[in-house]
Amino acid sequence: MIANMASSLSKVPVRASSRYVPAAQTAAEIILEVLKSLRGTDPSLIERWVLTETNEGEALLFAVVDDLRVQSYQPWVTALHALSTSLRGRDVFISNTTGFRYAVLLSDRPALPKEILFPGVRKGVVQIGMRSNGRPLNMTWDQLGHVLVASETQFGKSTFLRLLLLQALAEGHRFLLGDVDGRTFSRMKGDQSLMMPIVNNEEGFANLIKMAVGELKRRVRLFEEANWHPDNLSEYNEKASEPLPPVMVMMDEFSSIVLALGGPNSEFAKMATQIAWRGLKFGIRLVLAGQDFSKDIVGPVREQMRTRLCFRVERPSTSDVVIGRRGAERLIYPGRAMMPSGLVQTYLVAKDALGSGDQAKGPQVSEAEKVKIGQMVEQFEGRADLSGIQEVYGMNERAARRIRDDWASRGLIEKRANANNAWFFVQTPWASKPVQTASERTDGVQTSSGFVAARNVGKFLTVNNHLSKGVTE
Repeated sequence: MIANMASSLSKVPVRASSRYVPAAQTAAEIILEVLKSLRGTDPSLIERWVLTETNEGEALLFAVVDDLRVQSYQPWVTALHALSTSLRGRDVFISNTTGFRYAVLLSDRPALPKEILFPGVRKGVVQIGMRSNGRPLNMTWDQLGHVLVASETQFGKSTFLRLLLLQALAEGHRFLLGDVDGRTFSRMKGDQSLMMPIVNNEEGFANLIKMAVGELKRRVRLFEEANWHPDNLSEYNEKASEPLPPVMVMMDEFSSIVLALGGPNSEFAKMATQIAWRGLKFGIRLVLAGQDFSKDIVGPVREQMRTRLCFRVERPSTSDVVIGRRGAERLIYPGRAMMPSGLVQTYLVAKDALGSGDQAKGPQVSEAEKVKIGQMVEQFEGRADLSGIQEVYGMNERAARRIRDDWASRGLIEKRANANNAWFFVQTPWASKPVQTASERTDGVQTSSGFVAARNVGKFLTVNNHLSKGVTE
């Protein structure tokens, strides 16, 4: 019976490259065997299979379950780990947009860079990082909404909070900051954008949330007094004689503070919920971060947190609470996070970026990228051909093309008309050594009308254009 059910895959329309059909057939057979072996899951409830390929080239096999006959979803959810293990670590997740179905990623998981430097502030745009398809994850401030962040120590939470702060500073936000350990926001100490000094103890957090609620009530009153009936901060500021700045209320280790101040039913928790439910309309944004979140603490506000990131966490349950599915407990790289929409490598900002202004000018080329560029220059005489990028990075042509497009957008390479329009690395205006001609050589490496010789790679400094795609692992 199992074989007959799995063979039905060949009878449905396949919207993916035929090369994935054998893998899909094998995966279907494994899924059915696993479901047969577990208690509470019945393979006969899988009514059809769908094999499809996304625009980004990801091949997915869907096992569509007859959810009207499912007595309890819990065994099917619990089966995820066993399915992934039996499929040799392939990503398996639940897709319930239109009913209940398993989704298995059959194509190789797109490689993300281990580190991407922040590309610099862009007005009106919040830059989060790079998606698994190599595209940037950007959004407007309205799209960002409130933010929920979970992470173990040293896996990206503090850096991400600084990333948000840096961009909010450039957009004229005011801040209420709570930092238990006193290190995350240390560079903001004494900054004129602070509405009160940074707090780091229970009493301070209690005063912070009271000030936030007080500011909310003040703004509610101002909106009510406005005879043009504004629906949001932008509409209010268009006609107000004294425009209101956006406010960011950012609290690290939120769960610990909630427990210390009386738990989920405490006055502190209730006021935080009030900000979550009402704040955005009046320009008050809530950012909650912590190493762990439980349903009783985050439950009242989770659906109001429009942007949710889960870096590596200790327990699968934390990942489930924050983003609605497990998996973040298996992340291994700092800055790598799961969101409800998928995987992202968040941008890296230096610890001293706040207050220095350097990051607002643009990123630095990372050390990893310098090494790769140096290899390209040395091995391929400064050419940035796709074949060379593929060899140095060990990637396919599509990923190599993304990297080359990124380099071109950042001014790191340019086409040479006298070389059949081939791409070459160029010496940037920030490099200390003058541009060299095609006949000159440096350290035994041929240079062509201005590409950087190997010893000058480290002179790539500031890049003003934003990073749309990046290097891979």
